Amino acid sequence: DFTYIAFNMDDPVLGGEKNKWLRQAISLAYDESSLIDKFYLGLATRAEFLIPPGINGYDPSYKNPHRQYNLSKAREILAKNGFPGGKGLPEITYEGISTTTYRQLTEHFVRQMSELGILVKVNMSTWPELLARIRTKKAQIFGISWLYDYPDAENALQLLYSKNESPGPNEANYKSRKYDAIYEKAAPMADSPERRKLFEKMREIVEEDV
Repeated sequence: DFTYIAFNMDDPVLGGEKNKWLRQAISLAYDESSLIDKFYLGLATRAEFLIPPGINGYDPSYKNPHRQYNLSKAREILAKNGFPGGKGLPEITYEGISTTTYRQLTEHFVRQMSELGILVKVNMSTWPELLARIRTKKAQIFGISWLYDYPDAENALQLLYSKNESPGPNEANYKSRKYDAIYEKAAPMADSPERRKLFEKMREIVEEDV
């Protein structure tokens, strides 16, 4: 199982190639170490990619450059793109579930974005209501989790396959022709060095697009 924050890649503010810099800044400003210590009692493993320990293709040496906490770099990205201190950026809406734990996790995200100068509006709802907003592509940014149904990396890599966009499992509505082509080649393969090389190529694409 892994939990993650998803951007709706169809959203005009956060999605698409033109807003990649903003996704990078948000990701760099999100300190997951404090989250793991506070909410998971230090027992969770930081996720650098979609493949967790115990699944073929997991690479313990890999560190995603846009997943390392670096508030100063995140601020530089905003300033470089004309929004110093977040000034001029529209408020973003984080979709959450009305439970105590989820509310605390959401507040953690809001606090960290405020340090970057990004204003976040929180929309709390029931699980069915949240799922409906996600599956109709109305959610802008949201926290969610994925449980492996079977022990193969393809089970999670399908989450970014364009043909699986909402209401399918690609709830972030991510679309990349390069990623799709490699996914279609790797999905039916048995575990092998060649397949793992394909995973690395997919990882590079996702890393850059955030």
